[in-house]
Amino acid sequence: MWSLRNRSIIPSLSFGYTAGAYYRGNSSVGSGTLASLTLGGYDSARFTSNNLTIPFSYTSANRLLVVGLQSIQASNSFLGVVSLLPTGIFSLIDSTVPEIWLPLEACTVFETAFGLQYDYTRNRYLVNDTTHTQLLKINPVFTFKIGTQTADGETVQITVPYAAFDLQASWPIYNSSTNYFPLRRAENSTQYTLGRSFLQET
Repeated sequence: MWSLRNRSIIPSLSFGYTAGAYYRGNSSVGSGTLASLTLGGYDSARFTSNNLTIPFSYTSANRLLVVGLQSIQASNSFLGVVSLLPTGIFSLIDSTVPEIWLPLEACTVFETAFGLQYDYTRNRYLVNDTTHTQLLKINPVFTFKIGTQTADGETVQITVPYAAFDLQASWPIYNSSTNYFPLRRAENSTQYTLGRSFLQET
């Protein structure tokens, strides 16, 4: 980056990256929305402008980017419109894990709203074939309300389609491809996390 900037090939040391989403839209090279890497700036077409600024944390190297997850609401669930997060929490943004890690109280609401079955051996939420077909048909939509605090203040709402959470796990977790929902039960507040299944949409 320094070399490109010093040779005036890019205008600054900033960059923008979006992972893309394989299940969304079409591209010239196949289905899905392609990833995007912009050196020396960012791609303004890749986001909706807002006034929310979230500072990095300098108190813990393991929790650099923590956001206030104020609410998660779903429409088109088996319960209709439902609030999935009983109370706001602080959550780590972490691209190294695929799942969303939430308190047990929230996970229990997810179970009922989407017909999820918990696999106690592998600690994953499974979606059987009948439920999977029903979820594809009703196509739930999830709205995450993010801020710097767990309530009030400046926020942004991020809408995520069910397709972002319609995943399969295979070896070494399962011997064959198995439908699962990327939700994990957090044992305590240090495990609250928004992972890649959330990030590929945001």
